[in-house]
Amino acid sequence: GLHRLLRESARRFEADLNAHLLFNALDRGEPGVASLAIAELAPALMGHAATLERLFVELSVPATGAAAALALAGSADPAVLTRLERLARGAAESLATSRALLALQMMEAAVVGDTR
Repeated sequence: GLHRLLRESARRFEADLNAHLLFNALDRGEPGVASLAIAELAPALMGHAATLERLFVELSVPATGAAAALALAGSADPAVLTRLERLARGAAESLATSRALLALQMMEAAVVGDTR
């Protein structure tokens, strides 16, 4: 199905093409397809600046923010961690703030899981 096609794309194609596919899925507005595209394409795009920016934007989108949080939680980039921490400490409670906190909790759970 579509998930296999996206997974294969993530393995075979260069980052710019995969980012284009991801942005296209996000821009079309179909939440299920957009979340699936994030899940399959974003992990391989953690070093792609435009993708990271878009994932941070998606944190505030009700339909795709949780998938974006999960993808960002998989990043090993200290700048991503710093930005998530800053967003989670935001003065105003927002969906993006909650999703940033979720991503940080998933990162922490992964670290704890790795040390067991």
